[in-house]
Amino acid sequence: MKQRRYFVWKDAACKGINPEWIELTGKQFKEFVNNPENKNRYFIKFNEDEEDTFTSVVEATYENYLEYDRERKKKAYNGKKAFDEHTVFVDLDEVVYYDDDDPITRAEIIADEDAYVEPNHEQLLINELYDALEALSYEERELVDLLFLKNDDHKSERRIAEELGVPQKTLNCRKQAIIKKLKMLIKK
Repeated sequence: MKQRRYFVWKDAACKGINPEWIELTGKQFKEFVNNPENKNRYFIKFNEDEEDTFTSVVEATYENYLEYDRERKKKAYNGKKAFDEHTVFVDLDEVVYYDDDDPITRAEIIADEDAYVEPNHEQLLINELYDALEALSYEERELVDLLFLKNDDHKSERRIAEELGVPQKTLNCRKQAIIKKLKMLIKK
């Protein structure tokens, strides 16, 4: 099981310049980030690879957080399949719109990868869900994966319960408890 270590600045006013660090437990860290006084404090993770035995979560400046978040999203995007059955090839020089008789091509309307776009409300909710999923125990996360995230075969609860060797009612109760826990974590 992966261990996490949490580090925050003793004085937020230091802005990351020669900070003194305080190590928190997971519970203390959760209380810390949920405290309204710490609303504008940002954190990044180190050693997120699956083979690492621990992850460190450390406080960072807003600029460092943005850079980290951009790299994390780029890594996640690049990790997806390059081509699948939904891939469509298009001509970037094809005119797709005319603005006062001035042709605009697809290449002209593609967004700059390095441009920062303020996250929308839906994306913020998705991020909250990912954070809540990270707060689950290993067993709870495995069950969420089996039931929802990695259930590509669309297996029924009954089939998953049989594979796990537990009654379907037990599996359903566990699922309901996890959903309730996720709702509580997201509301905070």
